[in-house]
Amino acid sequence: MGSSLRGGWRLLIVLVYLLGAFRPIEICADVVSDWSAVATTAAAANAKRSAGAVSFDLAYVHVAIYDAVNAIDGRYIPFAVKLSDSPVGASQEASKAAAAYMVLKTLYPTQQTFLDSTYASALAATPDGPAKDQGIEVGTTVATQFLALRNSDGRDANVTYVFGSGPGVYQFTPGSAPSTCLTRDSLAGDRQTVRFKESKPIPAGWAARSGQP
Repeated sequence: MGSSLRGGWRLLIVLVYLLGAFRPIEICADVVSDWSAVATTAAAANAKRSAGAVSFDLAYVHVAIYDAVNAIDGRYIPFAVKLSDSPVGASQEASKAAAAYMVLKTLYPTQQTFLDSTYASALAATPDGPAKDQGIEVGTTVATQFLALRNSDGRDANVTYVFGSGPGVYQFTPGSAPSTCLTRDSLAGDRQTVRFKESKPIPAGWAARSGQP
């Protein structure tokens, strides 16, 4: 349970970054940016998913790419998947394309034609040979293992929020639709209350000096 929660928080960090950076992406001269554009097209333009949902999908793609490249390069700590053995000299470019493609075709099986064409074009930029084949194998394996880890994470679950009670806990405002942001923030309401109670008392005379009642 503890490791599952830690994994969820780590993925949340990726989501927060992507939510802050989410914007229309132009095709750039590098594989990662190209697949960001492809993922955005698949999720936002083609599947018409919300910005929040698109960010989840982008997080999946980028985690798979990161772990695939790191499986070959080995300089950093894996995010979710650590392969027991990776071929020396495997193509990192091919591994990026394979990882992203595997994630996207699993999330969006109805877009197979679009993704297949994009994947073929991406691989065409890498010379054929053992390095390319090994890179494809690494990327595919990493993405498959990562998706297996996230299989029951509730990515598209329709969760009904139950309002809590007590100081600092958000309550529904009559006559208006619940705010997603307020609802999300309210989950930390109890922690915020504790932090407030632990804060230093307001110095005597502060209200008079500030003009506050």
